[in-house]
Amino acid sequence: RLGKKRRFHGAIDLTVGERYDANVRHVALAVLVTVGMGHAASAARVQVKAKKAVAAEAKQEAPKLTADKIEKVRDILLGDDEQGAIDAAKALGQSGASNAAEPLIDLLSVGATPARIEAAVDALGALKDARGIDALELYAGNLSADVRRRAVKALGAIKEERVVPALLTALGDSAPDVRAAAADALAARKETKAAPRLLA
Repeated sequence: RLGKKRRFHGAIDLTVGERYDANVRHVALAVLVTVGMGHAASAARVQVKAKKAVAAEAKQEAPKLTADKIEKVRDILLGDDEQGAIDAAKALGQSGASNAAEPLIDLLSVGATPARIEAAVDALGALKDARGIDALELYAGNLSADVRRRAVKALGAIKEERVVPALLTALGDSAPDVRAAAADALAARKETKAAPRLLA
């Protein structure tokens, strides 16, 4: 009978009617859980999209140094304090400011000590600012192999097609480290023009 309970191995078995009700409850619970998970997944996707949008907006709105700060940093870069100039160049590279490349380019255009040049070149590479391409191409032909290597590496960090010729030229550099830096940069860009030289 539907309303009568049966004992089975010491445990109380449910009647058919009760089993039916229990199954209905289980199905309903499963549906609720599935729907809840669906809402959670949707919420998670919305959060991810929102984070990406915020990141893109932040990237578009890069900070900008004031004219006074730019002038002060330029004075330090060109001043008599060697370590202060090196530290200033590194700080500019780490700032991410949209106009941070300007004083670095000024320094490279007038020339400086090897240590300052290396710091400025590295900073331009960190900024990935296309405005530094001309200066970096110039120093990719510097007498110092280490400066050339740094300049080639910095050029490789800039996502502009116009850096490719300089990178291809660096593949024929007399210094192995410079050639390696150029090869790494071209490989990272998946530059097909470099294949014949890399395989030669």
